[in-house]
Amino acid sequence: MFIKGKEYKINILILFMEHEVDVTIAAVETLAESIETGVIISILLNGGSRHDHRILFSSSPDIRYYESPKNLGVAGGRNFLLDTEEAKTSDIIMFMDNDVVPTVDYVRSLATFLVTQENVGIVGSTLLNYYSIRPIIKNAIITKKGLFKNKIELIDNRTVKKHIKKNYSNDLFYHIGSNVDWFNAYFSSKESEDFLLGKGSSKKEKPFIPFLLYDKRYSFLYLNDVHSRIQVSNVGGGSQAFFRHLVDDIGKLNELFNPYGYEDVDFSIRAIRKGYRNFVDTNTFLLHDTDKKGLREKHFRYVQGKKEKNSLQYKKLTLLYYLHAPTQFKELSYKRMVLRFFIDILWNKPDAVDNLFYAVVGYKDAVKLTDPRDDYKVKYTDVACGSDKEINDLMQRLAQTIEQAVIRVNVSQNDFRETITHYPYIALVQSKFPDKVVRYRSGRNGKEKVLMKIIKASILKCYITRLLVYISRNKI
Repeated sequence: MFIKGKEYKINILILFMEHEVDVTIAAVETLAESIETGVIISILLNGGSRHDHRILFSSSPDIRYYESPKNLGVAGGRNFLLDTEEAKTSDIIMFMDNDVVPTVDYVRSLATFLVTQENVGIVGSTLLNYYSIRPIIKNAIITKKGLFKNKIELIDNRTVKKHIKKNYSNDLFYHIGSNVDWFNAYFSSKESEDFLLGKGSSKKEKPFIPFLLYDKRYSFLYLNDVHSRIQVSNVGGGSQAFFRHLVDDIGKLNELFNPYGYEDVDFSIRAIRKGYRNFVDTNTFLLHDTDKKGLREKHFRYVQGKKEKNSLQYKKLTLLYYLHAPTQFKELSYKRMVLRFFIDILWNKPDAVDNLFYAVVGYKDAVKLTDPRDDYKVKYTDVACGSDKEINDLMQRLAQTIEQAVIRVNVSQNDFRETITHYPYIALVQSKFPDKVVRYRSGRNGKEKVLMKIIKASILKCYITRLLVYISRNKI
């Protein structure tokens, strides 16, 4: 691909599992429609072997098809493709999820954005929610038969941007990156502390927002025609582009994060810590999440239910802390668990104790991978929040309870629940905010989704004004 007077070899890496073949074919066909000289698409069937897939994908000279009978996870699968001949000889590598619809000029636009940045590490497109944006752009979509004779949908970046400007809504966006302050975004629990301490209750004082999707201050970038960028810490793994030499400098993806989750965050942070800068392009778009059915199947294949997902998430967070803040990772992990438990109580979540239990399980699983010593002790002073002694004493006592559960070789969920409820943590936390406990609202789409819409719409300000006023008056 010829960009700015220079020829670049580009390799696009895509993973899929057997039950995701339909959306993968659609994504590949859309890419192939506008493929240019020097661009190769590499595909890995992750955890299977299918002769019919091999024949189908091998029918194009621009596609390289691979299989792994064992599921290598996201990090392992992408590392497998990074070791192929076409990846090693490419100038630019692009990671792309398989459940997406790329715009017809996606590859050229993102590659051009990459080569025009200075001191660049990783760049990504703006990820949009497919089922939210499609009704808005449907009349502008061109449909035709693709490489494999299936119907594909074609639309360019400029048209997508035009429709976003006319119909702007936060619900259109899936991911636009994380706050450039990577330590506070992923490590410090600053968002939870700001919530408890009332930050953001006045116009002068803004709360810390780790995920820019929820920060309305960035909306103007999608409401004008200026080719703008957002400097971020994490570029979402569904759309990443970088020069091949970055892998030689910072290494491949860390397979400790298998099967999936936070491998993109770790990769992005490593780039920043090496002195690079990461960006999201506000004029290049990828329509994400086309496979609702496949995502559910993938979710339940890896983690059997919501509780295990909580355990997996805390395992990955602990690994992230260990890799990038090794002298603090235990205190950081405990503080996040404690603050999250407090907030679950204030949201009146019935499964707050169970969520905490699975967070402990995830922490223990991560420590087994990272620290062979039996030193699980934490400095309880580092679990403090603000200046209120009663709240901090409560946090430290809860941290000690968590530590006892961590030290025990086996701890049952029932025993843990009994321990937590025996000491009145819930009553004490709620007593600090009498009559201010936020309650769920019922809704057609489910309680959790309604709650998230409230958070997205108000960024926790309007909905909890009375709670914040109480906190402020008591100087917590």
